[in-house]
Amino acid sequence: MNFEEGGIKRLVLVSSTVVIVTITIVVSFFLITTENNNFQEEVKRIEKDLTASRIRKVENRLQGLLSEITFDQSLMRELKLNEVKNFVRTLQISLLGSITKTSTSTIRQILQSHDEMDSIHGFAFKDDGTLFWSPKSSESEGSNFLDAQDIHDNFYIKEMIHIAKSGQDIPTSFSWYTPGETSISTNTAYVRYLPKLKLIVGAYRSESSINEWIQETILEKISRHVFWKESLFFIDFLESYTMQGDFSKTILSLGNPQYIKVLKEQNTQKQIGQSFLDNGYSGLHVNTFTHKSEHYLLYTTILPKWRWIIGLGENLKELTAIKEAQLSRAKINRDVKIIQLGALSFGIALIFFILSIFLARSIEKLLLNYRQRADTESDKYQALYQHSNDSFLLANEEGLKIIEGNPKALSLTSLNEDELKATSLESFFPNLNFEKIKNKKSGYERTEFTNHKNGKKTVEFTFVWIFLQNQRVVFISIRDITERMKLVAERRQQEQLLIQQSKMAAMGEMIGNIAHQWRQPLSQLSSLFMDIDSAYTFGELNKKYIINTVNEANDTIEFMSKTIDDFKDFYNPNAQREKFSLFESIDNAFKIIHSSLEYNNIKVTFDIDKALYIDGFANEFSQVILNIFSNSKDAALQREIKKPTIKVFAQKHKNEISLHVEDNCGGIDEKIIDKIFEPYFTTKFHYGTGIGLYMSKIIVENKMNGKIIAKNLPNAHAKFIIILYNKA
Repeated sequence: MNFEEGGIKRLVLVSSTVVIVTITIVVSFFLITTENNNFQEEVKRIEKDLTASRIRKVENRLQGLLSEITFDQSLMRELKLNEVKNFVRTLQISLLGSITKTSTSTIRQILQSHDEMDSIHGFAFKDDGTLFWSPKSSESEGSNFLDAQDIHDNFYIKEMIHIAKSGQDIPTSFSWYTPGETSISTNTAYVRYLPKLKLIVGAYRSESSINEWIQETILEKISRHVFWKESLFFIDFLESYTMQGDFSKTILSLGNPQYIKVLKEQNTQKQIGQSFLDNGYSGLHVNTFTHKSEHYLLYTTILPKWRWIIGLGENLKELTAIKEAQLSRAKINRDVKIIQLGALSFGIALIFFILSIFLARSIEKLLLNYRQRADTESDKYQALYQHSNDSFLLANEEGLKIIEGNPKALSLTSLNEDELKATSLESFFPNLNFEKIKNKKSGYERTEFTNHKNGKKTVEFTFVWIFLQNQRVVFISIRDITERMKLVAERRQQEQLLIQQSKMAAMGEMIGNIAHQWRQPLSQLSSLFMDIDSAYTFGELNKKYIINTVNEANDTIEFMSKTIDDFKDFYNPNAQREKFSLFESIDNAFKIIHSSLEYNNIKVTFDIDKALYIDGFANEFSQVILNIFSNSKDAALQREIKKPTIKVFAQKHKNEISLHVEDNCGGIDEKIIDKIFEPYFTTKFHYGTGIGLYMSKIIVENKMNGKIIAKNLPNAHAKFIIILYNKA
């Protein structure tokens, strides 16, 4: 172990000790701080939970009282209005019992026999609005009030007459100023109509009398409630908290009298009143205040109809005692945990110190292993760098000066190391745009390389920008592909020869097909010449006969000429890609070979949507179809198939079109099915070239980016599938 590695061992041991002590102190401080924070959070939680529990207790009790008051208000008002309704019903029944006694005095006596009851005031109107009877306003009897209006401009007499005559048993309200006062009296009345007497009888009761009775009843009921020891409950006037003045007397106060006295102090009332001013006069308001070091919680709300404040509160001294007890327990728990954390931190520090000793020894071993591996890897990369078949160069960004190169680079440039380092990259690659290369992180180019002897080579130029000692440099890999490009050129030349052979084979096929097409027209011309000879022999040759025969011969010659044009167009290659009809391209191929197929009794069926279009080369694709048709025909003849058939159909799925050509001509031998698309492979040894299906594969897959597949089906059927893709 050398001095450097021993120093690293001591450094690891000392630094790990310092780090462990530092981490222990930091972690201990962090844990103790966290525990203190947790303690503070626990304090807040205890205060929050205890306060929340008391708030819920007070709030729920006050909500219950409010619900009880609201329910009693509605129920008691309905009770008082039912008394008015029953009073009117009694008047009606009394009058109906003496319906035959129609004198005014008799009716009045009957009405007067019903004294007013508990602030219920009876009355009777004739149906024309004349006041017939009113003990409360006897001086107005005989006056017509049909057009009388209350302070809200309501024709309340007309409304009563309308309700009574319509038979509706509903209340009606009217308001007027209380005599001798400025207050408004709102009254609720019920009315009924006696048609035979033409009389409306009714009664009313003032809302103020109803409310006074309800208030008295509710206050008496609430006063029987029992509240807990530290609570206070009060009902007071809203003005006590929102106006200046002495409002020391409450409507109702229950609970601890001492707390009620605190509540009536001026500062407390101002605080409660300000809460209503700040938060509005609806909903529940929670207030907390302190009086002589004692804390109070108070919930208040408003009954706006009566302008009452209802409050329920509690002295929190019992809550304070409970909170202090819980906080004391929490503090003890915190102190215990801090001691435990200190002991745990010391124990962990000791363990880590022992581990650091073992770690230092392990690092020592790792350093030795690392040095050995680093030396081995360095030797590997040095060997790769020195003996690679690719040339490697390093050049700086400014001026693209070469700063390093491997032996292969020296060989490629025909320079020695000093000459290479004095040269710029631009001198070797005149066709590259190095300004663009500087703006890219990495890239690849195929370009021309020129050395100082003016030797030119074709190379693959791969580059990547890296940083060495804070300097941006480019690493370049140069691969000489001159020989590979020569091989590619030779392969292209061979492909051209194959294409030329294919053309020659196609020309022979074309001549054979033309012969099939012309066989019948030539026979027809021969028949025409024989007819002319016979007509001349028998003296039947005249001008009309000659004209008809010449016209028929011209038609036959025109058909033969069109056949030549069809074949010429078919074998004219497409110069550019285009969208073409799949059906028309297949039909053009069929026209070329149909005579031969028909002559050999081969039936062809088509099921192709004429709306299908594909992108590619129409005539080359027709050549593919023609090659497949020719192979099916040759197989049918070679195997002497009795009823040979060819089925052609197409399917479309999204942007994919698949064309299926299926025959029943014995299928393809499984031993050779994987070889039929190879060049010069043929089973027709006497006349086959072995390039038809190979060229078909080149056209479909290389020129049209598709796929061609051959497969066998049951019952000795063979199928060719051509898959083509249209752009979305």
